[in-house]
Amino acid sequence: FQVLPRVLGQGGKPNAFAFKVARLLGQHVGEEQLRRRARLIQDLMQTVGPLAGVAATAVGSIYAGLKGLLG
Repeated sequence: FQVLPRVLGQGGKPNAFAFKVARLLGQHVGEEQLRRRARLIQDLMQTVGPLAGVAATAVGSIYAGLKGLLG
């Protein structure tokens, strides 16, 4: 768990997973465009990950509350 934030938080170059996703999205682009796309994907992963966790927690709380009220 301590390795993941360091890998995602690298400043200059995107991580390997972001490069793989960028290659899957567009294989016939130049190296610089691929790097920019991978950087964008990495930034989105850093933003969407915590938001998904918050959303899942909220949905779980709502479900538990409704289940408690309705039986």
